[in-house]
This record gives sequence, C-alpha cells and structure tokens, in this order.
Amino acid sequence: MKKILYILIPVLTFSSCESYQEQKEPETQKIYSKRFEELKNEENFRIINIDSCQNFQELTSKMGEFTCNGIMAGLSFTIDDKEYFLTGSSECPTSNIVVCYFSRNIIMIKNDSIVTDLFNQEKIPIEDLKIELNNIISKPYNFKYNEQVLKPALVHLYIDKNQNINKTKKVLKEIVHNFEKINSNQKNNFFKYNVLFEHFDMTNLPPPPPPPSLPK
Repeated sequence: MKKILYILIPVLTFSSCESYQEQKEPETQKIYSKRFEELKNEENFRIINIDSCQNFQELTSKMGEFTCNGIMAGLSFTIDDKEYFLTGSSECPTSNIVVCYFSRNIIMIKNDSIVTDLFNQEKIPIEDLKIELNNIISKPYNFKYNEQVLKPALVHLYIDKNQNINKTKKVLKEIVHNFEKINSNQKNNFFKYNVLFEHFDMTNLPPPPPPPSLPK
C-alpha cells in the first residue's frame, strides 16, 4: 500500500502543475494603425503611454513638448483587454508658427461627442463615428480630384481637463477601430487620418462676423 502511495504522489503533483500551466491568461491583442506601422522605426519617433497620464491636458502637454523638439508622437493605451497603437500630433505651445491644413475632411470631437454643426452645436455620440464617416464617403466632393481615395481626415480632438483619461482612451479606440476597419477593406490607404490634440476648445470659437452690408 505504501508503495502505491509513493507512486501516486509525484503523479498527482505533476498533473496539478500541468493543469496550472494550462490556465495561463491569454495575451493582450495588439491593434496598430497603418500610420504607426509606417513611422515606428523612424529615428525621431517616440511613444507616449496614455495610461501614464491623468487627463487629456497632461497628454497634450507631453505631445506639445515632442513637437517643440521635432519628435513624432506615437501613442499606446490599453482598453477592453486590447492594446492600441496610433499616432497623433499637438502644436508646440511656444511656437508662433500657424499650421494650415488644406484639402481635408474635418471632424470635430469634444469629449465623447462629434460636433456635426459647429454654429448650432449639434452633436452625435462618438459611438456613431461610423455613421459620420459613411456620410463623408457618400459625397463625391470629399474625394481627391480624379482619384479613388478620400481627402485625408483631420480629427480635431479636445477633452475637458476634469475628465478622466479613460474618456480619451474611449474616444481614441473608436477612431482607430472605425478608420482601420474602412481601410482594411481597401487595396490602398483609402482614408488617411490624423488626430490633432488641441490645447483649447475649437468648438467655442465665435463664428466669423457677417459680411458688411452694401451701401444703398
């Protein structure tokens, strides 16, 4: 009887170890934007982990410093058991250079809403970004002249400083997911996009003054 017990003990021990090894947690899925893949090996490319920031303003401040020093910003964050990688830009706060973006499809996002009408402050939730992108795609004048690709999208993003960084991650997740899904079904980079992290709320800018009335 003792001999049988001596044989069973190592067998049971091995079995329990084997069972434990089989219960490893699955690896986190990694999702990369095409632009991140293009730039990740550039010498002046650096990654900011969004999870290390308290709020949007702290993140924008770090990105602005990158711009001042000629560094391109890559961004990473984890949400819903997935790790996302994308690129973004923020203007250098100490520079007087004004960057002009011509021939773009403009998307304005404040907090977790898309501002569809700037003057009337009409909004839709960020979860409806797919609808907004399909609306852009449906209009021929949003395409490049004589080409089967869209004018690049410029996403103006601003999030109030009192919002937790999770709000920023939620919005960026929707941006990456929807744009990459559109481009995954195309042979080329059908709809390029850049996320511009704003230092101030663009949606609060006053409308331009009306044109002067003609003399009678």
